[in-house]
Amino acid sequence: MSASSTENSCETSNGAHDALQRRHTTRSVINWVLALLTAPGAAAVVAASYIHVLGSAGCSPDACGRLGPGPVPFAVITDGAPVIAVAAIALSFLTARHRFGIVVPVIAWILLAAGLIVLDISFQTP
Repeated sequence: MSASSTENSCETSNGAHDALQRRHTTRSVINWVLALLTAPGAAAVVAASYIHVLGSAGCSPDACGRLGPGPVPFAVITDGAPVIAVAAIALSFLTARHRFGIVVPVIAWILLAAGLIVLDISFQTP
């Protein structure tokens, strides 16, 4: 084996290692961005829930068809949204560098979106 072929294999190895390192870093950054953005997302869900309640304050059951999901689902959504955000951030400390670690913030965002959809569907005011 010649010296130039040894140098080329080292450069290829280092190039592949650098590409792998960049991919891991990018994956970790995306994970952390999604996980940290669950906190403002949870705040938006809580704000939307109270906006829906305030929007239906002048309604009577006869005038407005649906006045919300009921006290228990409403409490689960408003109290659960911040818990979901904290759990996503806490679990990201353990999973951010793993290959499928992005699943944690993605599931958190799916749960936050589901809560918002339930609120939008259940509060139908004219």
